[in-house]
Amino acid sequence: MHYIRTGLIILLSFLLGVGAFSNNASANENSLQSYYITDMDVSDFGFGEVNDFVSADIIDGFLDSKTGDMLFQPNKNITRAEFTKILINAMGIETNSSSQIFKDVSPNKWYFDYINTASSLGIVNGFSPDQFQPGSFITRGQMAAMIVRAFEDTIPFPASVGQIFPDVPSHTRFADEINKAASLGIIQGHRDNTFKPGTLADRVQAVVIMFRALSNETESSGEENDVASFVQEFLTNESEAFSKNISIEVYNKYTTGFYNAYATDIVRRNNELIDQGYEVTLSSDLTNMKISVEFLTNRFAEVKVTGTSNYGKFVSPEGKIKEINSTMNNGYYFLKKTEKDGWKIYDQYPEESK
Repeated sequence: MHYIRTGLIILLSFLLGVGAFSNNASANENSLQSYYITDMDVSDFGFGEVNDFVSADIIDGFLDSKTGDMLFQPNKNITRAEFTKILINAMGIETNSSSQIFKDVSPNKWYFDYINTASSLGIVNGFSPDQFQPGSFITRGQMAAMIVRAFEDTIPFPASVGQIFPDVPSHTRFADEINKAASLGIIQGHRDNTFKPGTLADRVQAVVIMFRALSNETESSGEENDVASFVQEFLTNESEAFSKNISIEVYNKYTTGFYNAYATDIVRRNNELIDQGYEVTLSSDLTNMKISVEFLTNRFAEVKVTGTSNYGKFVSPEGKIKEINSTMNNGYYFLKKTEKDGWKIYDQYPEESK
């Protein structure tokens, strides 16, 4: 998992070179729009975590129909249903349709499968046997409880923890879960060291806490070779696909989220140039490629690639030639794993920008 992407990946250096040839290749705003949050700055609390979750399709923003901007609304309170969806998506759990569990969670609602799945796994409880209150805003205490239940098998929570916050004595509801989560830094108190468990949580707090939980999962030691081979296979097939103009199929097979959207857009723009009469030659040299797994859990991975180089040649209909050499495939690749699709690359950025 990572914090900030550069926004310039896959063939972008080639595209910048082609800019001298044509002004007709415009960005596919519909596909990329949702990955650029406009109401948060890089210095804002939680920006990196939100950026990562948006890139990985774990959480969505809100499209402003008037301006076309994508908003995250970080300070907006988050409902119990919305937090449940984030949790299921972040854990890569495939939702399942089942009979109705809670009377106020109707099968025709978007959150039905998320809540039913989380309930069947013991992650969420209702206010009563048949009432979940999906539209109620979630409190900080409820959020801590759901996090501990969800990750109790993959995070080494201490068996018991003493009181950490002065306003969370032992008789407080969810005191045990709050203390366990706080002991690992997954949740944190306010400046006065209080936790305020009954205070409503907002969207950015929810994302940051979920990100910390995922980062605290026990690192895996059994799939390093599989993950490294997956990235190597992707780069090899991408290189082969350049000459056959079938790279879009490669991206759909190996990538998701922001990476897939951006790659798809670059492929489309290059194809537009070809349709306009340009000769486009792309290639990658992977002879000296080295791959190392920097971080790995059962859900997320960070893989470092070095030793590759890329070449692009663009010849305009008038015979003007532009050649580009780059090392853009070198850097850090970020992957997520889901029950349905297995490993997928959702972002990448150059080594020097980390």
